[in-house]
Amino acid sequence: MMPLPVHELSIPAMLLAGLALSPHCALMCGPVQTLQLRGAPASISPLLWLHLGRVLGYALMGAAAGYLGARLML
Repeated sequence: MMPLPVHELSIPAMLLAGLALSPHCALMCGPVQTLQLRGAPASISPLLWLHLGRVLGYALMGAAAGYLGARLML
């Protein structure tokens, strides 16, 4: 059995990848951290809406990717 080739990323490539993903972290994790820093919310409603929006957003993006993938396989 032949070993798989190893692809290494250089330090600048890893730095660029980290910088490119920073907006994702800020937009997805930022609201949760903000709510935690402000203290416990008076109701669970803001946190519930946040997670519902995230789940719905990921579900819609997954459905769109699945649809496009199925159409490309024809």
